[in-house]
Amino acid sequence: KAMIAWILLPSLATTQTSGATSSVVDRSLYVPSVVVITTFPGEYHRWKQRLPLGVDLPFPAGAGAVPLGWNASLNVLGVVTGMGPRNAALTITALGHDPRFDLTNSHWLLAGIAGVDPTVGSPGCGIWARTLVDGDTAKFIDPREAPAAWPTGWVPLGRSIPYGSPPPSRHEAQGIVHELSAELIGWAFNRTRSIKLADSPALVHFRGAYASSSPNAVKAPSVLLGAVLSTSAIWEGQLSVQWARNWTAYWTKGRDIFATSAMEDVGIAVALEGLER
Repeated sequence: KAMIAWILLPSLATTQTSGATSSVVDRSLYVPSVVVITTFPGEYHRWKQRLPLGVDLPFPAGAGAVPLGWNASLNVLGVVTGMGPRNAALTITALGHDPRFDLTNSHWLLAGIAGVDPTVGSPGCGIWARTLVDGDTAKFIDPREAPAAWPTGWVPLGRSIPYGSPPPSRHEAQGIVHELSAELIGWAFNRTRSIKLADSPALVHFRGAYASSSPNAVKAPSVLLGAVLSTSAIWEGQLSVQWARNWTAYWTKGRDIFATSAMEDVGIAVALEGLER
């Protein structure tokens, strides 16, 4: 079952707008300090109402079909990317090339829902992402046709068995593993780790189902750290969770642990890296 998490995508790249002219800069350039990224209107609504993001800016090039939101006093821009990594990458790329915005020194905050590994956290927790891992770029063999000893049908590119040796090289990990700013993540975590998050009888009841198997899943919501596994598919189940743990450990060489599953994160990361180039 899906569980809520908040994910930070900070300073992964500083982006340069293209096609901006001095006349545009003088007249109407927006310079966001922070860009808040959400993937569908349900995630965006509270940011728009509570921050607020009171000024709507047309954004027909985006895949989210929602205007951008602007808060001039805080210099915060909000965007809805649309669901899925392709829509997310398209929208962020379009935003980076929009001549109305100077995003050179902006920080990017991806705030969305995600699935949480019950051995790490509980429903309602908030998780700051240290690492993004691509779960789509792989070979797949239906487990019913794979060798019986294989733990999964997912095989890394360049390998003939799941989690095959040698460990991924730095070159192989490029595009699969995206490490975020450790300094900024540490700052954000330390600022928020003591916050008492909302709890409810419904959440207590829901997480009670994990009492016998996952002690961390029955704890009250808290602020945590971990890695995000990004896939185009929405999946669930114990076997898939074990694959996610192993896949994350394999590609990060054990430097991070699988905490949440999501869809758009790697698409956004790739778009930001492209804009930086």
